[in-house]
Amino acid sequence: EMSGEWQFTDFYDILPQGNVTISTTPIFTLPKETMKQYTDITVLVDRSGSMASIKETTETAFKSFLKEHRAIESTRISLIQFDSIDPQYIQYMNVPIGAAENLNLKPRGSTPLLDALCTAIDNTGRRYAGMETNERPDQVLFVVITDGQENASRTFKRSDVKKRIDTQSETYKWQFLYLGANQDAFAEAASLGIPQIHTMWYDVDKMDKALGSTVSNTVAYAANVGGMRGSSASLGYTSTQRDEAGDDWKQGKVKGSSSQLDSKTVPSKK
Repeated sequence: EMSGEWQFTDFYDILPQGNVTISTTPIFTLPKETMKQYTDITVLVDRSGSMASIKETTETAFKSFLKEHRAIESTRISLIQFDSIDPQYIQYMNVPIGAAENLNLKPRGSTPLLDALCTAIDNTGRRYAGMETNERPDQVLFVVITDGQENASRTFKRSDVKKRIDTQSETYKWQFLYLGANQDAFAEAASLGIPQIHTMWYDVDKMDKALGSTVSNTVAYAANVGGMRGSSASLGYTSTQRDEAGDDWKQGKVKGSSSQLDSKTVPSKK
């Protein structure tokens, strides 16, 4: 932070070989003016081949996501699908919530989560750089939905994702949610810089419950726009929501993983 301004930094220069170097060269600054009171949501959906078994459930849940979010007309949304053939398939970008179309999921390929998430964060930052300060969103939210671990990224490393998420979360109050099945979701999310409270492990047979909880929490977050900037209290998954999604957190272990879920970070109710 310098001279009453927010300073954004270009943290990463990609070399031809795919290696990543760190740069601290400022590329633009943002005056500390009032930002526009709306929430900008980016949803990244894994469309690797294994998602075929929950394709319809995911599409139906996303339809509900859109329906409930339309209650907050100022919200804008981007929908991105990713797989090893195209790690950044943009179904639509930065559209008013009322104009957002349903998810059309086409499972194929593998899971380049690191490439997809880094690219989406970078593109969002560039998009804000091209906007007037008073047109930038007051709240920024990323929602990651996957049914498997990273296995196909070619350009970015796990540390690259964490660097971005740490910076955007701590400095600019962006929020990130991670929903993961068939993996140690809490360890995966933590390695990317996403806290336990914003992470949901779900049983694939109960994905509708996991996404239903995400709808409820994110709508509450969006409804708070104009309140305490960056407040994330409403985004945390509750013990009831975890139970409904099949997460065996009460046993002290995340089901199917070795991660310890801190019960102090799990609110008992909304």
